[in-house]
Amino acid sequence: MWYTGGMNKKSGFTLVELLIVIVIIAILAGIGIASYNGMQRRAADSKIQANLSQVRTYLASYRALNQGKYPEPQATTPPSSTQTVKADDLKSFLNDPDMPFTPYIVSPNRKKFCILVSSKRYTDIKYTLGDTLGDGNILTNSGSSATCPGSLSD
Repeated sequence: MWYTGGMNKKSGFTLVELLIVIVIIAILAGIGIASYNGMQRRAADSKIQANLSQVRTYLASYRALNQGKYPEPQATTPPSSTQTVKADDLKSFLNDPDMPFTPYIVSPNRKKFCILVSSKRYTDIKYTLGDTLGDGNILTNSGSSATCPGSLSD
């Protein structure tokens, strides 16, 4: 046994060591939270894209089977130059309460349409789905340029 000279040595961690460990844990937690938020954002974006793909397929099929016309909206008011549908009428396709979208806008001859979809949580995630030229080419647009016109003429 060694002689310690009468000094009583205590085992344990110093305050500096504990503070260093706490700082390292805090940094790792911050990185993890930032990564998690980024993953949620990408998931919301992917979900919107997948749902729009389903709507695109449905509308393209409908147009092909109905003499080049898109589904007629269920107008809640007398027909005007542009008929619209309430958002609930398309929920069966999008089926997500966290994804609000503007009314389904259709031109009077039903050859053009536009839908604007966004994320409730991430307001900068926006997409439009539409055939605004009436040529059967359903395009998706995203970002700040994702807007639907107020009306579609023949």
